Amino acid sequence: MRGKKYFQIAAGIIGLFFSGCYTVEQTIYLQDVKVSGPLNQPPLQVTTHNKTAFTLTPKFSFNSRNYISGNVESHTDVNDSGIYQIDTVHNSDGTSSYKISDANNRAFSGDNLRWDMPKISAGIDMDIGLSSSFALTGGLAYSGDQYRDYFGGTIGIGFIKLKENGAMRFDAGIIWQNLYYDASTVVVSEVKNLWSGYTSTDVSFFRDKEKTRSINPYFSLTYNSAYSESPVNFLLSLGFFTQTVVSFEPTTYNPEYYFWGNTIKVNDKRGESMASFFTFTPGLILTLVPEGEIVAGARILHENVIGNSKQSTFISPLLQFNFHL
Repeated sequence: MRGKKYFQIAAGIIGLFFSGCYTVEQTIYLQDVKVSGPLNQPPLQVTTHNKTAFTLTPKFSFNSRNYISGNVESHTDVNDSGIYQIDTVHNSDGTSSYKISDANNRAFSGDNLRWDMPKISAGIDMDIGLSSSFALTGGLAYSGDQYRDYFGGTIGIGFIKLKENGAMRFDAGIIWQNLYYDASTVVVSEVKNLWSGYTSTDVSFFRDKEKTRSINPYFSLTYNSAYSESPVNFLLSLGFFTQTVVSFEPTTYNPEYYFWGNTIKVNDKRGESMASFFTFTPGLILTLVPEGEIVAGARILHENVIGNSKQSTFISPLLQFNFHL
C-alpha cells in the first residue's frame, strides 16, 4: 500500500510537470491614446549691454492650435473596414475567450493619437550669470484647462558672446512637463505547450488613465542686436526640442504566472512616442529702463515626427519681461 501511494504521488508530480511546461509570449499594442497637457517650450534668453548677475523673467505664451493629432506606429492590423476584429471562443467549461480574427489583413492607417493643449501658458525663468560668457538657467511653467493643472520646468546652461552692437547665445538643457493620458491597449498572449506543441491565443483589452512626466532635451541659438543708444533691438532664434507624448505601462494588466520553469516573453510594440519640434523665433526687445526690457516675439514651431499630423506647423506668440537684479 505504501509503495502504491508513493507511485501515485510521483505520477501526479510528473503529470503536473509535463502539463505545466509552457512558453508564454505576450505582445502589447497601443490602439488609441488621448493626451492632455501643454507644449513646454524652451526659454528665450537675450543678452544686452547690462552686466548683471541675475535676471528674472515672467513670461506668457499662446498657442494657435488647440491640439495635434496623428498616428503612433504601434496599432494592430485591422480588417477592410479599418477595425481590429476579434472572434469569440466558447470553451467547453462554459467560459469564453477571444482570439485574433483572420480578417485583420491590413495595416492601420488612421489617427490613434490626439494631444490636447491649453491655449495659454505662464511661467518664470531665471538666468544666473556666472561670468560675461557663461550662465545657468532655470524656470517653472504653469498652464491649465477646465479639468486639470499642469506644471513643468527647465534647467540648462548658456554660452554667451557679447560684442559692441550684438550678442550670440547658445543654450542647452532639459525640459520636464506633467501630462495626462487616456490609453487603450491590447495584449495578445500566445501560450505554447512545449511537450504537445499545442498553441492557444488569447486577446485582452485594457484602458489606463494616469499622470506621467516627460523629461527631454532642448537646444537653441539666439542672436540679438544690442545697440545701447536705441530703445528697440531685434532678435532671431533657432531651436530644437523634443517632448515625450506616450510612455507608460498598462497598469491593469496582471500576467499569469506558470510554475515549473516556464518562460514568459513580452514584446512591446508600442515603443515610445515622441514629438520633435524645430523652432524659429523673430522678435523685438523694447528697453524702457536700464534695469529691464520687454521681449515680444512669434515662435514658429514645426513638428516632424508624429505620422499623419495635419497640425504640424503653428505659431505661438510670446511676451516676457526681463528684470535685471
